[in-house]
Amino acid sequence: LENGIFCALHTYGRRLNWNPHIHLSVTRGGICPKTSTWKPIFFKAKETETCWRYAIITLLREQYGEIDLSAEPYAHIREERDWRHFLDSQYQRYWKVHFAKK
Repeated sequence: LENGIFCALHTYGRRLNWNPHIHLSVTRGGICPKTSTWKPIFFKAKETETCWRYAIITLLREQYGEIDLSAEPYAHIREERDWRHFLDSQYQRYWKVHFAKK
């Protein structure tokens, strides 16, 4: 299906506190390329949370060489092994995935 996705990276919360997070909007359906008709898509929260966490951690693992980790807050990450350990710890955390009403 050809569906629509919009994504925005936010680094601060409402109170301007450090709170990096992503806003992602996805259409609840898409156009079938074969029939050019609209087909609905339904997401199950638990399955989506698991897939999302896996996809983001995998992307970050693959991009280690492209990410600048030289700033002070990342002093504990100096080698790829440290990066992988950090990502493993983040994978184990609860990730809040909010599903807004349609």
